[in-house]
Amino acid sequence: MYAVFDVGGTHIRLALSADGRELTSVVAGLPSRPGAQGVATFVAAMRDLTAGYQLRGVSGCLPGPVNAVGRLVEAVNLPGWTEVDVAAELAVALGVPVRLQHDVTAAAVGEAQRGAGQGYERLAYVTVSTGVNGSLVVAGESQEPPGGFEIGRQLLAQAGDQVLSLERLVGGRSMARREGRSAALVTDAAVWQREAMWLARGLYNTALYWRPDAIVLGGPMMRDIALAEVVQELQRLPLTGARLPALLPASLGDEAGLYGALCLLPV
Repeated sequence: MYAVFDVGGTHIRLALSADGRELTSVVAGLPSRPGAQGVATFVAAMRDLTAGYQLRGVSGCLPGPVNAVGRLVEAVNLPGWTEVDVAAELAVALGVPVRLQHDVTAAAVGEAQRGAGQGYERLAYVTVSTGVNGSLVVAGESQEPPGGFEIGRQLLAQAGDQVLSLERLVGGRSMARREGRSAALVTDAAVWQREAMWLARGLYNTALYWRPDAIVLGGPMMRDIALAEVVQELQRLPLTGARLPALLPASLGDEAGLYGALCLLPV
């Protein structure tokens, strides 16, 4: 039996897999908590999930970049987790090797190998959520360096003395600040058209520096940003020397990180 997990800023998803390819059972909705106590609660949940099984390996993703030795180096939404060696804690508790990845990396690999990105040699995955980030997968393998990519921090606009990043222009957190309510409550079509325009400009840059065959778009903000409008905006931009990559909606939904974790199980 294998175990996989996806730790988010607010919730945790855990799953078992009998064959290392399909999810046998999924436990969703567990709250994620900050600090060492939050890590201990998570480890205990993993121990309970796997009790009675002969584990062969464990893989999972965390909400931030992971360094070369598999340790979380930044977790804006989970303060205190960088101070704990999560992989080591799990390995001791479960008695098997543990592999950790950035959640964006795991989702990208999941979509490349098991989701909407199947069949594309060079795949860019972009998630538009509270913030914005992405990852590159080539021939099904992640190209993300230790410390991760930060495509949401690319600079796109000037507003007075401020230089605005893609994340400031499109992310759910920044929309909530601008609109005075969460993105889920915003119904003004003009607001979402503006989001599509700025996202298209960020994807334009992504198409130029990564040269992907396709870009898969995931994250909760993509439920309201119309993909057709993003495509129209991209077609207005001068993609000199390159063709427009296919733009595809993510297909694995909330389980993208879990499927990516399956693809990244330690061997």
